[in-house]
Amino acid sequence: MLGRITLFLKHHWKIPAIVFLILVCAFLYRSKLAGLIGVLHQSRGDYKRALEKTNEKNKKAIADIGRNAIANLEQQELRQAKLDKEITKLEAEKEELEEELEEDLERLAQEIKDKF
Repeated sequence: MLGRITLFLKHHWKIPAIVFLILVCAFLYRSKLAGLIGVLHQSRGDYKRALEKTNEKNKKAIADIGRNAIANLEQQELRQAKLDKEITKLEAEKEELEEELEEDLERLAQEIKDKF
């Protein structure tokens, strides 16, 4: 068993050396590593806060767009109702004018008939 371990270390000496260097560096630079981890946590928190603010702004913008669209639709409906009333009024006036014109034509036809 000891022979297998020495044979493994002889051929793959880089793996334990890298593990040993990582442990030494982690021990020596513990405070810097903690500082880097703190910076990562802080940047992650800042990102979450910025994302929440952006989401709130987008929700407000969507709500404003929805309210504006509803208001515009209501105004359009009111304008359409007014235009419909005007159309019915103008159609009634048209019918009256057609009746007057027909009466005038009948009267003129009668006058011409009476003259001749």
